[in-house]
Amino acid sequence: MPEAIAERRGATRELYSLDVTLTLVESDDSQIKSSGSVSGRTINLSDSGICILADGFLNCSALALCKISLPFCDIKVPTLMQIRWSRKAGTEHRQQYVAGLQFLL
Repeated sequence: MPEAIAERRGATRELYSLDVTLTLVESDDSQIKSSGSVSGRTINLSDSGICILADGFLNCSALALCKISLPFCDIKVPTLMQIRWSRKAGTEHRQQYVAGLQFLL
């Protein structure tokens, strides 16, 4: 990994594939509500966040309740995340996006 990228990230990434479900959340002055959900798989993860391949577009800076499915059991670990970046990665037949998410909790 180039030195500049390692410094910018601040945390070592590990390749690991897990199912994730993101529930996108919006808030106004009085309440928090869901604005849809997106499924995907992790590409890598670290102490500070995850990189995923998602089946839908994710707006930068949006908040999401992320449920990370653990292998070999029915446990889904919930955590609050912020979408830091997103870019198109699919083909013309399948719209997919690669996105970086930061743990907030």
